[in-house]
Amino acid sequence: MGVSPEVARLCLPGTLSTLKAKGGVVLCNVLYDGSAAIYAVAVGIIMASSFDKVALAFPVPAVVISRDDRSKLLEYIRTAEYPTATILSTETTTDVMAPTVVPFSSRGPNPITPDILKPDITAPDANILSAWSPLAFPSVWMFDDRQVDYYIISGTSMSCPHVTDAAAYNKAAHPTWSPAAIKSALMTTDSIMDPRKNEDAEFGYGSGHINPVKAVDPGLVFDASEADYVDFLCKVTTPPY
Repeated sequence: MGVSPEVARLCLPGTLSTLKAKGGVVLCNVLYDGSAAIYAVAVGIIMASSFDKVALAFPVPAVVISRDDRSKLLEYIRTAEYPTATILSTETTTDVMAPTVVPFSSRGPNPITPDILKPDITAPDANILSAWSPLAFPSVWMFDDRQVDYYIISGTSMSCPHVTDAAAYNKAAHPTWSPAAIKSALMTTDSIMDPRKNEDAEFGYGSGHINPVKAVDPGLVFDASEADYVDFLCKVTTPPY
C-alpha cells in the first residue's frame, strides 16, 4: 500500500518504497528508531532532530543532524545530478569550552526557595559508554536481536551514579562527615563551567562540574544538622499559586 510523500518523509516502519530506497541512504524529517531502513532494505538512514547532540544506537548505520543541516542536505539532494552519501565512523573532537549542559537537563531557579541554587551540581550524563546487559535492547529498535556488552546512554540515570560514586569516595576519606558536609565539599570544589556555552549559567550547571579528587580536600566545609533543616522548613514561605 502506497503512502503520501508527507508520510514517507517521516520514515515510519512500512512507509518507504523498497524500489526507491533499496541500497541507498534515506533522509527523514524526524527522529525514529531507524527500522524503516531495514524494511526498505536501505543501507543507512539520516534523521533530523533537535536532539542531534545526543548519541543513540540504531539497528543500521545512522546519523542524526540538526534541522538546519537537513535543509542544506535536502537542497544538495535536489540540485545534485547524482547525490551520494557516506556515513563515517565517529571521531573524537576537542572542545576547550566543554562541558556543556544538554538541552533536556532541568533548569533553575528553585521556584519554592529561590535563594537555594538549583540545580546543585553538574556531572557527566550525556553519551556515556557503560556496561550493558546482553538481555537488553542493543539499540532504540525494540526488535533488534543483537547482543552487546556496552551501550551509549544519556540522562539523569547516568549523572546520578557519577555523583553517588564521588560522594562515596568522599565518605571513605571522611567517615564522620554528614551528608551535608559531603555535599558542601562536592559543590565548593567544582570545576568552573563556561557561561558563554551555557546560556543559563548557574541555573543550568549549578555550582559547576563535579571534581571528586578535589572534593576530598575542600578546605572550608559548610555543615548542616537535622535541626538546621527543620528550622529552615519552618520559616519557608510558600509562594501563592
